[in-house]
Amino acid sequence: MSKSVKSLSVVFLTCDRLPLTRKALDALNAQTSPVDEVLVVDTGSRDGTPEWLQEHEDDFKFQLVILTHDPGSGTFAVARNKGLDHASSELLAVIDDDCAPEPEWAERIRVTLAEYDAMGGVALPALELRYPFWWHPEMAWMAGLSVPGQMTPNTGAIHYPTTSNMALRREAFQRVRMREIAERFDKSNPYITSREDSQWWREIRRAGFRTWSDPRCIVRHHVTQDRIRLGKLLKRAYADGYTLWMRERNTQYIRQAAYDVLHAPFRAFDAVFQPGSQNLGSQNFVAECLNVKFWQTRQGTFLLQAARNGHLGDVVKQLAKMSAHVTASQAKRAARTASIAVRRLSGGIPQLPQGELRRVLVACWGFFGDMIIIEPACRAFKRAHPECKLELWTHAMGRRLHTNMDFWDAIHTEEPSGDDFDAAVIPYYHGGDVAALNRLTRRVPCVSFDADVGFARQLHYEWQSRIVKKDFARNEVENITRLFKPLSGCDPLEPYHWTFAEDDERYAEKLFVELGLDPRRTIQIHIGAAAGAKRWPAESWIELLRGVVRETGMQALMNSGPECAADADRIAHEAGDGVINCCGRADVMQLGAMLRCSPLLITGCSGPKHMAFAAGCPTVTLYGNMDERRWGAHWEREKHLFVQGGSFDLTEEELFGLLENHLMRLIEPDAVLEKVKQLLKGTN
Repeated sequence: MSKSVKSLSVVFLTCDRLPLTRKALDALNAQTSPVDEVLVVDTGSRDGTPEWLQEHEDDFKFQLVILTHDPGSGTFAVARNKGLDHASSELLAVIDDDCAPEPEWAERIRVTLAEYDAMGGVALPALELRYPFWWHPEMAWMAGLSVPGQMTPNTGAIHYPTTSNMALRREAFQRVRMREIAERFDKSNPYITSREDSQWWREIRRAGFRTWSDPRCIVRHHVTQDRIRLGKLLKRAYADGYTLWMRERNTQYIRQAAYDVLHAPFRAFDAVFQPGSQNLGSQNFVAECLNVKFWQTRQGTFLLQAARNGHLGDVVKQLAKMSAHVTASQAKRAARTASIAVRRLSGGIPQLPQGELRRVLVACWGFFGDMIIIEPACRAFKRAHPECKLELWTHAMGRRLHTNMDFWDAIHTEEPSGDDFDAAVIPYYHGGDVAALNRLTRRVPCVSFDADVGFARQLHYEWQSRIVKKDFARNEVENITRLFKPLSGCDPLEPYHWTFAEDDERYAEKLFVELGLDPRRTIQIHIGAAAGAKRWPAESWIELLRGVVRETGMQALMNSGPECAADADRIAHEAGDGVINCCGRADVMQLGAMLRCSPLLITGCSGPKHMAFAAGCPTVTLYGNMDERRWGAHWEREKHLFVQGGSFDLTEEELFGLLENHLMRLIEPDAVLEKVKQLLKGTN
């Protein structure tokens, strides 16, 4: 094997299932990217499995290692740990003995683990199953199969992989081992002592390891017909809730479990009767109700175990609180539905025009970065419709940023008057005037996203004439472009064409002279962030800036807003010579003018990063809970490097007990410094 291809060991447990074990070994032997080692941990077989393995250990392309485990001295977790401990490869994979990987399985693992620390694949049925009339695809997890959501990339935050198809780098296992909760297997219900895979997956994500789910990494799971019986599924749902409490004893999860139990009837109703549902009919109604019932059983069992183990008061308190919450939210939803119906019947939601556009409004109350992101799409729309008047309604900062843009026919900071707009596009509305928005949606056909716009009320999403589904895995520049598609679309996107006033460029030049800095030898630093989750600790900035000055021979200029001045003073003082505090001395456009002549900006995921993209300044960005695919550079990506602090998509449940900026704190200054040196070397 080439030295560039990392070695791969596969571990699985078996007990009295020799025919299935042979199928698993044959499938591993037929991989397009060869497996180096397979470790079979026998947990007490009496069907001749150990003897057969010893007799045939030289029949395979890989090294076959045979281990034994006493089922009376620990359960699945201990046995799997034993196999993983004995594995010799850099990459480790885990399957079950009744799983046969497809030929490209090992190849997919090597590709994914070149970038991520751990991954999961999908488990599809090996046999043709006769699904009962009440079957719902979301029940598949209880039968050992993958649910539909796992057929799409990056589902690891919602749908956890299982030991039927999971792989990891050795260092991830060395840091976080599978945890045991019992002394021996429970043969009456083995799942009572399982779930070590879900707990392990959550713990490595919390520890900062990057995870991914690959729907092309497939095993065929030998699931038999009896595993999709109603009683079996109910037993599995009960066991999962029981084990969730026994493994993690997470009292913070009581709130979520209480909500799910109480909200279950409404969830079933919504799945069948919500507008556009394809589930009307007795068969689908039963399937939806049973699917919700299984989850309610799982969550209810968790609550029961919490109550039995000293937390009855917490359970009762959260059930009461969630009861009030569910009642209030359903009442609000009913009122919202009625309001939308009344508005539609009264003609209060205008229809989009079909003919030529004469006047279009872009209503954008965005953060600093948002206001920059909209520029390529708006410019492309104007090129496609040169005769159409394109106007911007925004706040004072938006006017400051866009004043010099030649594609705007007008910029408003007050509510535009008149009803002669053909349409309005609303990409962001953070903190915008609610009453003005209500008036706008009544008199002008509006286009906006279905989420993450910043509307104060859910009702405002429903009042749009056209709702565009936001793609959270797509670069935001492209998302904005999709808003114009209902209005006959845009010309092809072109890179940022940001214009700076001469006054701003003179101010930037003057400030560099005043500070005694050569802009070409000055790395700019942005330490600020509006959201606490995006803030990197001051101690990390200090360590990084010392390294930047020492390793690059350049100076570091902290150039954030006035709210960062005090922190920047401390950082500059402790970092030492070569670090200068300039916070609060440049506004958004003056900052852009300064970035135009700087070799690099180091920042968190922030507005200045987007200004650097527009100004042509290379960047190194620190990402915590933000997705680089969505918020990173759309053009010249080789000039814009980043460091990701773990998995950006930690769920609320995974974040329980962690600091707000936990993911940012996982970023090591040395990792950032390496990116800085790499980028400076490349740009030079």
